[in-house]
Amino acid sequence: QITSAFPLDVAVAERLSQALGKKWQCQVTLQAEVDASLLGGVVIKAGDTVIDASVRGRILKLAEALSA
Repeated sequence: QITSAFPLDVAVAERLSQALGKKWQCQVTLQAEVDASLLGGVVIKAGDTVIDASVRGRILKLAEALSA
């Protein structure tokens, strides 16, 4: 499952699918969703694995680091 701030271009979705398939050594079929609150980037969920490459996620990590 891919959640992005904006609709994914077909070419970008295909490149993501290929890259994730290579990383996990399997066939990957994407389910795309749009969540404007991410501001930019993507959040990838596959089973128990979550890869947060969103602007919102990075801002939250920075805020945690600054408050520690």
